[in-house]
Amino acid sequence: MVRIILLLLVAAIPAVGAPPPLPVVKSVSFGAIRTPGGGGVVGGQEARGTIELSGPAPCVDHCGTYVNGKAAGGMFVHVTSNNAVAAVQPSTGMVLVPVGQVEQTFTVLTSGVANPTPVLISAWREGSPAQTTTLNVLPPSLTGFTLDQSTVVAGSTAHGAVKFNGVPASAGAVVATVSSSNPAAAQVPANVALDANNTVATFDIKTSGVSGNTPVTITAAYRDRKESVPLMVNAAAFTKFDGGQGNIAAELNGAAPSGGAAIALSSGNPNLVSVPAALVIPSGSSKAGIAVTLHPDYSEHTVTITATYNGVTRKADEHLLANIKPDLAIKEVTLRDRFGNSITHPQDAQSYKMCVAIELIGVSKWGHYLYPLSTLLRVDYLSPTGTGTSAGHEFDVPINFPITASGGAFTFDEAHTHGLPTATSTPDIIWFDPTCIDMPGLPQSGSYTDVTLTVDSNNKTDEANEGNNTHKLRVTRQ
Repeated sequence: MVRIILLLLVAAIPAVGAPPPLPVVKSVSFGAIRTPGGGGVVGGQEARGTIELSGPAPCVDHCGTYVNGKAAGGMFVHVTSNNAVAAVQPSTGMVLVPVGQVEQTFTVLTSGVANPTPVLISAWREGSPAQTTTLNVLPPSLTGFTLDQSTVVAGSTAHGAVKFNGVPASAGAVVATVSSSNPAAAQVPANVALDANNTVATFDIKTSGVSGNTPVTITAAYRDRKESVPLMVNAAAFTKFDGGQGNIAAELNGAAPSGGAAIALSSGNPNLVSVPAALVIPSGSSKAGIAVTLHPDYSEHTVTITATYNGVTRKADEHLLANIKPDLAIKEVTLRDRFGNSITHPQDAQSYKMCVAIELIGVSKWGHYLYPLSTLLRVDYLSPTGTGTSAGHEFDVPINFPITASGGAFTFDEAHTHGLPTATSTPDIIWFDPTCIDMPGLPQSGSYTDVTLTVDSNNKTDEANEGNNTHKLRVTRQ
C-alpha cells in the first residue's frame, strides 16, 4: 500500500523542465462590457468581439517571425458562427492571439435581418472546450430624415432622404411611409423602400403651383419612429416679358397656380396696338404667349405694352413700321403695228397698238407695303381727221398686276426690278410687262392724234409722291 501511494505522488509531480500547459479560452464577448451574455449590432454593421485567454499566449504558430522588430508569432484560436448573417473575419475562423497577450479582438460582418436574430459565437483553443456568447443581429431603425432644400419654387422638385442605421434583409424588406401635410402643394409617394445593402432611401417631392407662399410638412415613419421636416413652397414669380412682331410672351420662374396666372396687360396706345385684358398662363405651366392686334398707319411708332402680376410689372416694346403705298407711274410708252412689231410711227391707216409699262416707285424703305393688285389706266385722245383732230375720246383700261398676296407677303410674277432685293434691302423700282391698247388708225400721211395717259393720280397723301403719273405724246402717221 505504501508503495502505491508513493508512485501516485511521484506521478503527480511535474517533470523537471517540462513546458507549462497552454492557456485556454476564458471568455468571448461583444460590447463595451465584455460579459459572456454577448451584445447586439444592427445588420450591416461590423461587430468587434474580444477573446480572453486564461493566460498569456505562448508562441505556438509563426514562431521566429518578426514585424517591425517585434515577434509576430502567437497562438491561434478557433472562432465560429452558427448563422451566416454574422460572418467571422478572417473567413478561415482562425484568430491569432499575439505572443504574450491575454486578449485579442476580432471582427464579425453582419447582414440585414427582418427580425432580431440571435447568433451563437464560439471560441476555443485546439483540444480545449469552447466558450460561447450570443451576438444579437438587429433589424434597422429609422435614424433621420432630411430634404435637400428647405424652400422650393412651385413646380420644382425637392428630394427627401430617409436614413436607417443598417441595411435591410432584402430589397423592399424595409418600407417607410411618407406623407405630406398639403398634397395640393407638395406630392410625395405613399411609401419608399430601402434597397439591398443601402442605409438611405430617397424619393422625389413634386410641387404644384400655389397662389401664395405655402408651408408644408413632410413626414417619414418606420415602425415606432417618425421624423418630420418643413418645406416652404413659394409662389412662382413673374420673371420675363417679351414682345415684338405682333406677339407677346410672359414667363414665370415656376408653375402657375390652379386656375392659371392672369398677367394683366395694357397698351400705351390702344389705337395702334390693342391687347386683351390679360394673358393667362395655364395652371401648371410656366409660360404662355398670345398675338396682339397691330393697327399701323403711315408713320413708324413704338408702343409700350405693360404687364403686371402679383405686384411685379414688366414692359415690352412693339415697333410698328409705317404703311407704305408705292406710287404707280408710267415707265415708258411704245408703239407696235397690228402684227406686234415695234414702230416709231404708224405706216398706214390700219389700227396700231400703244403699249404702256407701269412701274412701282418708292419701295426702298422698310415698312408694311400696300402693293396695288390692279389699277385703271385712263386713255384720253383726240380723234384724227385728214387735216387735224376733232372731238376728244377717253376710256379706262383695267390693268391687273401679277402680284400674289399671301399672309402679308407678296410674290411678283413676271416683274422686273432695279436694285434686286437682298436680306437687308428691298428693290428701288418694280415694273411689269407692258399693257397694249388698240388705237384707231390714222387716215392719211401727216395726220396725228394727241394722247394723254394717266395712272393713279399722285395727289394721295399716303403715297410717296414720286414718279410720273401722266404721260403725253403725239402720234403722227408717216
